[in-house]
Amino acid sequence: MLHILSRISSSVPALFRSSAQEIQYSPEVFDSKPTKSGTLVRLTYDMILEMEVRKPGFIAKLVDYEVVAPYPTDGSLHDELKRRFGHTNSRRMVFAIMDDKDAPEGHIAEPLSIIYGAVSGRLARTLREIISGIFGNQNGDTASTVTCYSAINMAHKDTGRRKELSKGIGARQVEEARKVIKEHFPSIIEMATLSPLIGFDKWLQTDATEADIAALTESLSEAKKPISLETLRAARAAGGDAMSEPKVLEATKRAIAVFIMRMKQGRDGKPGFVDNAAGLHVPVGADIAEILVDDPSDPRVRYYYSMNDRVLAANAKRYEKDGVITVAPQVRKYLSKAMAAKVQIAKGTMFRGADYRAAAKIYIGL
Repeated sequence: MLHILSRISSSVPALFRSSAQEIQYSPEVFDSKPTKSGTLVRLTYDMILEMEVRKPGFIAKLVDYEVVAPYPTDGSLHDELKRRFGHTNSRRMVFAIMDDKDAPEGHIAEPLSIIYGAVSGRLARTLREIISGIFGNQNGDTASTVTCYSAINMAHKDTGRRKELSKGIGARQVEEARKVIKEHFPSIIEMATLSPLIGFDKWLQTDATEADIAALTESLSEAKKPISLETLRAARAAGGDAMSEPKVLEATKRAIAVFIMRMKQGRDGKPGFVDNAAGLHVPVGADIAEILVDDPSDPRVRYYYSMNDRVLAANAKRYEKDGVITVAPQVRKYLSKAMAAKVQIAKGTMFRGADYRAAAKIYIGL
């Protein structure tokens, strides 16, 4: 119960409004905010069109760089741009950090990085539901959560000034977006990602090391209905219905849990995550909250960003100092015993899409 109180306490003003209809999500509230790299802005469709005029080819670059949630190629590109950038769907938001810091005279600013978000009364479980355009727009759906479903470093192929400004931009982009959401959109009390698993199947099939295989084998053996690593590999390779069998789904979750926890030595000699998304979110304090296989062909991981600054900072400090990763109980249960012994259990639990007013009624009798 105390965990519920800790979630609610940061959103008291929103909780005491008399009805869900009065809890307003206004996409026009936020204008801009300076950051270490450049100005954080809420990027709109109109701004994209203006950039295209001033820098022809910008839209093509935007589309080319988007690999997590690819844009359509059937002629409906601008319809999709309008949806994602909130022009025809007010429940979509895109934040960008611009390369305008200490810019030379005459410089035309463009994004260093971009993060896409979908606002709803619950956190999204698949990319398909977000891309469908329906997510978050159902009648009575309050604006209490934001699912960050893609983030792009628009400067990773650049050199010189843009490359320098973009160092560490991924983690900074998410954290700056979180600060803005917390400050300007008080009805939003949950922020989490829908992160892709880039390279997971290749790792599972061919790239897993002996240590990886040992951890996988141990984790798979602890399932209620265990299957072998060879069976899991065959099912993932076959695709279709083979991936959706309950035993395979649980085995997939266990394999993903091992994948996102595995470390490797980086070019700088320091340990880093095999999974790029984990390497982005865990060091800044996000919980590894859920492994999602609702769409078995596109499994995802939920990294949860607490709106409690102290919780987030404590997670980040614990990882920086001791390498301890914060995970939710439902993720820890899929780890090998050796891995599970080295993690911190996340404090509190997500509301998991329940209307937060209902959660408040349980605790304070609204």
